[in-house]
Amino acid sequence: MSNQETRGGKWKEVKGEILKTWGLLTHDEVEKAKGSLLSLTGAIQKRYGIAKHEAIDRLSRFVDRLSKSTQDDSIETPPPATSKKPPLDLGL
Repeated sequence: MSNQETRGGKWKEVKGEILKTWGLLTHDEVEKAKGSLLSLTGAIQKRYGIAKHEAIDRLSRFVDRLSKSTQDDSIETPPPATSKKPPLDLGL
């Protein structure tokens, strides 16, 4: 899989999360913002009628939450042990 395919797939995931979080935004608004936090902030500000600093704050919390969940997903857990070794017999 190429980097472009990976980025495209990741964008679809992020776009879905944005639309879930800010349901008043349209697909077109989110697609136009595609990767631009400034554009997305403006769309949120306009659509929700909130101040710029409030839109920035909400978007920052969203990005932090999304980053954390992405980091949690990337942590690999070790595979379970397949066999147990018998205890070491010290002959005591």
